[in-house]
Amino acid sequence: MIFSSLISGRLLCGIFQRNFSISTVMAVNPGKLKYLGQEEAQKIDEELFTEYAFSVDQLMELAGYSCAVAIAKVLPHREVDPQ
Repeated sequence: MIFSSLISGRLLCGIFQRNFSISTVMAVNPGKLKYLGQEEAQKIDEELFTEYAFSVDQLMELAGYSCAVAIAKVLPHREVDPQ
């Protein structure tokens, strides 16, 4: 259960602010955070597929949504002329 141990109670969220600095809300010291290697990421993917029954499409949608939310929080909002 790699996914559960990495997520449950450890890292709540990290978001970009308008000034491109990072605002983090964490339950642990940020110095203890690390990047995932390819092998660990593959194990998490496999666990999400088997134990939690996610499909590749669902994981890609979640990844795309996360990127869109982060970009929307960073870029300035512009009014769109609804013609």
